[in-house]
Amino acid sequence: MEQPSSSAAEIVETIEICPAPFPEDFTKGTKTVFVKKHSKFEKLHGFAIAELENKETRRIIFRGYGEACEKCVSCVEVFKRKYLLGKLHQWTEIAFSKSSVVHPPEVDGAESKTIEKKVPTMFVLLSKDPFPEALRSDSMQTSEDVDVSLFDKVVKSEKKRQFDQARCFKRSKENVNKWRRQMKESKKNFAEKRGKPPAAKTEEKSEMES
Repeated sequence: MEQPSSSAAEIVETIEICPAPFPEDFTKGTKTVFVKKHSKFEKLHGFAIAELENKETRRIIFRGYGEACEKCVSCVEVFKRKYLLGKLHQWTEIAFSKSSVVHPPEVDGAESKTIEKKVPTMFVLLSKDPFPEALRSDSMQTSEDVDVSLFDKVVKSEKKRQFDQARCFKRSKENVNKWRRQMKESKKNFAEKRGKPPAAKTEEKSEMES
């Protein structure tokens, strides 16, 4: 089987989502609502409410990755207003997943570039039961509270991620052609690209006076 050329190769991204940063007693057997950038709240809320209507279900987790972190916060805040079956206890944590992006070589013979970066991942654990006093922290609240300060934290993390990603991509492109001299374009080719005919050479003729 032939290997695809550098021109036909595509950028490949591999994502390793980090586990939920909660004790195993709270995550084992707990369903997760995956919030994506273009997710519809109605569908996600319907699934979550159907799960929590079951008396045996005590907890549920909302998760947002990368650009969906802010949407995950909004999704949970709207869900808490819609949930009328009782009081919910909330535990919010931000962890970092690993993303590996492989860029194909830009020139024949060059090696592909792999860029690894950390991507913020939002986890929101909602529980029907209060959390133990020994685990109490500032990231815990109830369905009666509105999480506002967390938006700023998510925005800062996402802006830093985008800045680091752009910087790494710029460095990778510079490293590929670091020792390669750019070819100078001939005046004829440059003129043809601009839609102008190349200037004709003129020869100066000297006339001798009689």
